[in-house]
Amino acid sequence: MLRGIDSFVFALLFVAAVGLGPFAGVLGVGLHCWGSAAKLIADQVETLHLAPLQAVETTGAGRLTAIAYALLPEIAPIVLSTTLFWWEFNVRASTVLGVVGAGGIGQELKNSMDLLDFPRLFTIIAVILIIVTVLDFVSGWLRAKLA
Repeated sequence: MLRGIDSFVFALLFVAAVGLGPFAGVLGVGLHCWGSAAKLIADQVETLHLAPLQAVETTGAGRLTAIAYALLPEIAPIVLSTTLFWWEFNVRASTVLGVVGAGGIGQELKNSMDLLDFPRLFTIIAVILIIVTVLDFVSGWLRAKLA
């Protein structure tokens, strides 16, 4: 259910429920992200090979020890990659959510457009572009370190 409803729609619902401001945006983005990230991670976990887990268990290690030393190292890159993907997505989504009154830099963008304050609008767009580019670079660097 959480994946099926877009963060934009969630934000509209939460603006009506809790009022204007960033809290509604965080709730909207968070719920959509939570459902989608859980689905992506669950799909990846289902395809993991259980041979390392079984090998550690055959040495006499307990279930928690086997999970800690065999399963978590396999899952960690998947979880980190999915987390980085949704972090980038949520930064981009947060700019759009300001249009519906969910606060943040998107609301400043909308206010500048409404007031025809083009120098401020250009600055906000430049800041958004720089932030997204830096996040994309950092995310790509971290993913390369995982590989």
